[in-house]
Amino acid sequence: RTCARVPHPYTVADAAAFVAYARSAPDGLTLAVRRRSDDALVGCASLDDVHTYASGARGASVGYWFARTAWGRGYATEAARALVAHGFDELGLDRVVGHHFVENPASGRVLAKLGFAEMAYAAPQTCAARGGEALWRRAVG
Repeated sequence: RTCARVPHPYTVADAAAFVAYARSAPDGLTLAVRRRSDDALVGCASLDDVHTYASGARGASVGYWFARTAWGRGYATEAARALVAHGFDELGLDRVVGHHFVENPASGRVLAKLGFAEMAYAAPQTCAARGGEALWRRAVG
């Protein structure tokens, strides 16, 4: 209920649109995350919105989305850590940022474990999971 880009309920058409988006990102990377014990899909994580700032520095955003049954098990931290490393080591990024809705502090803790520091409160952003309701979010980098 706190995913900016993921509608609720999530339909097959939504899944097809997400896969098409993930495949079309020229510099981004989206990972399907599977549980090692049985190969079940538990979520996904992405590094996207790769861009160049006016200063010439290159940046991107990291994000993740996991099934409720996968919460608190380290999947988001492991996947986001791999994506951030990929951004710096393989894509030559200078900066990676993340956002989380204020009412989802667990997502903020994932980013904190990766060494992200709070930058500021960002402007409210619409939340697809809530039909476009605007929620306050926090920016970290």
